[in-house]
Amino acid sequence: MTVKCEKCGGEFNNKMFKLHVRNTHLVEFKNSDEMELFVLKSRFNLTDELVSELIHKYENDGTVLTLVNEYNIPHKSLSLVFRLNGVKLKSISEATKQKSVRDKYKKTCVAKYGVSNVSKCDKIKEKKKETFIENYGVDNIFKTDEFKESLNDLMINKYGTKRLTNPDKIREAWTNKTDTEKNIIIKKHKLTKSNWSDEHKSNVIKKMMETKSNWSDEEIFINGRNISNGLKKMWSNLSDDEFNKRMVRLHKNFISKLEIRVRDILTRLNISFTPQYPINHRTYDIKIDNTNILIEVNGDFWHANPRKYKGSDILPFPNKEVIAESLWGKDEKKLNIALKNGFKVLPLWEMDIRPLNDIELELFIIEKISEL
Repeated sequence: MTVKCEKCGGEFNNKMFKLHVRNTHLVEFKNSDEMELFVLKSRFNLTDELVSELIHKYENDGTVLTLVNEYNIPHKSLSLVFRLNGVKLKSISEATKQKSVRDKYKKTCVAKYGVSNVSKCDKIKEKKKETFIENYGVDNIFKTDEFKESLNDLMINKYGTKRLTNPDKIREAWTNKTDTEKNIIIKKHKLTKSNWSDEHKSNVIKKMMETKSNWSDEEIFINGRNISNGLKKMWSNLSDDEFNKRMVRLHKNFISKLEIRVRDILTRLNISFTPQYPINHRTYDIKIDNTNILIEVNGDFWHANPRKYKGSDILPFPNKEVIAESLWGKDEKKLNIALKNGFKVLPLWEMDIRPLNDIELELFIIEKISEL
């Protein structure tokens, strides 16, 4: 293969061309990089327009390898053309994220294994499991504490933070997602769980219980505190609008029969109202529209009715025991928030509501509202 020199018109062997340019025309170039680029363009008949085209394709979802195949230019030479033109070369991880590479990878996997990702192939899955069991004693390396610790250490040393799957990062990522993105994830999660077999559900629950049963008293305390603090932080960072939406969703499936009965009575009395009315990150059972009246429907047990319980009484709530006096403190804080915002609060207790028939309850509610 011969190369024609545009400087002098001479023709030279491909290997000798660079030596000719260096010995004869070096002084005609500003620096060695400019001379190197001239040699490359001459060897592969690269015009300025073609170089611009190559750069454009590379910077827009291209890789050196895809362009090598398309333009029949050696990998090393094309990489050098980009570098000499001030183009930052992509790392291997950056190149594999390009759509053109991903599409080619999928086509190859489908043709070779019948799936779009080699990791989805049953044969590969089994081979991975066998390798993990042989080397680590588990079918997945992520199940080993040593690997998790070493991975976190690596991430901290390299990036100053734990890997992305740590709880804080997951919580932060979830908080930053839009409602649409969250709904898609929730639907996908529900769909996945709905397809679980009874055996798989049982195994998941069993595994969770085994994990918790292995916690020491210190771990139980620390994990419980972390969960509690995480939830408090999450709720405190919500906007009023997001808080209200979440509270409506939470209460939608947990409305007491007493509250439903009071709502029905108000509806029969043609009294319009708003359920689960929010004030300063607190929700109140009912607000009567066009008034400043709030109604709280209190269960005797869940709110430790002072007419039935002493302050020192302990109530056996699910998963924990609660002192009656602490419940009164929470209800008092909630009452004060409403009062500070100009509202009047009407508490309706279970022991007052339950003995009354509907007509008696209508009269009772009207009387209580008129007293305010």
